[in-house]
Amino acid sequence: MKVAILGAGAMGALIGSCFYKGGADVWLIDPFKAHMDKIANEGLKINVNKGEKEELIKMNAVTDPDLVGVCDVVVVLVKGMYTRSATQNAKALFNENTFVITLQNGVGNADTLCEIFPKEKVGYGVLNLASVLVGPGEINANYRNDIENVDNVYFNSITDKRLEICKEIESILNKGGFKTKYSKEADKFIWQKLIVNCCVNLTCAITRLTMGQIFDEPNGYKLQRLIVKELVDVANAKGIPMDYEKEWAHWEETLQTARAHYPSGAQDMFNNRKTEVDYINGAISREGDKYGIETPVNDTIVLLTHIIENTYDIQYKYN
Repeated sequence: MKVAILGAGAMGALIGSCFYKGGADVWLIDPFKAHMDKIANEGLKINVNKGEKEELIKMNAVTDPDLVGVCDVVVVLVKGMYTRSATQNAKALFNENTFVITLQNGVGNADTLCEIFPKEKVGYGVLNLASVLVGPGEINANYRNDIENVDNVYFNSITDKRLEICKEIESILNKGGFKTKYSKEADKFIWQKLIVNCCVNLTCAITRLTMGQIFDEPNGYKLQRLIVKELVDVANAKGIPMDYEKEWAHWEETLQTARAHYPSGAQDMFNNRKTEVDYINGAISREGDKYGIETPVNDTIVLLTHIIENTYDIQYKYN
């Protein structure tokens, strides 16, 4: 199987390494030239679980998708606001048989792909993994593949017409070391991951606090409670069964492994970059509108985030 990872930053490089270890012909594609050159020439250095082990994996890595050619599978891992432009600028990767799967943050990327490709060629999923780009060719990865009933990758397809290739993806990733499940319950896991992103990505960005710091602050705790309540209400309206207290308890448990972490949305804002808010808290607002459910807390986070993004050039600069 020939696999392209479109957007091979911290997460893309990590999932690419798993496809490679599982036996796929992997091509990483990313505009960060120094990162791609380092991996192609010297290999990707992966520091796993704070020094538990180190890996060095040399893969094909390029900045130009035209150098790759047609692939069997394209995994999209660019930021959500670049999904359309990234895929349309990488036409060399696709033919009538190519299967494209989004493993991006949030909700809404699969809808965008279905506007570009036939629905039977589109898959979507979620990653229970963490990865940080330390520098060109090096990532710090955190994941566990030894926890019962918890998988690293859950994914589904829009239709069942490409079941064979989905099962092959599942097999390759499992062989490569990530517990992976092709499941019709993927939507539930995606929305559970959305809780994490909605609670901390932009709230940490706006407050400039770590995940643990905002949770420990009484108003931050209350804010996250309200975020989760709106999310669960919307999910249930969509037919995705979620229990508020159970999901909150799961979020509290999940937080403990990343209390000192600044999530990707915060890192983007600190560096004056556009965030994925429209695919995170914005997804709750958008889906809430569809089902007539008010989501004032998530709406406010979206508005504040866009105000900050739109005024990076005039904001007060700290000494």
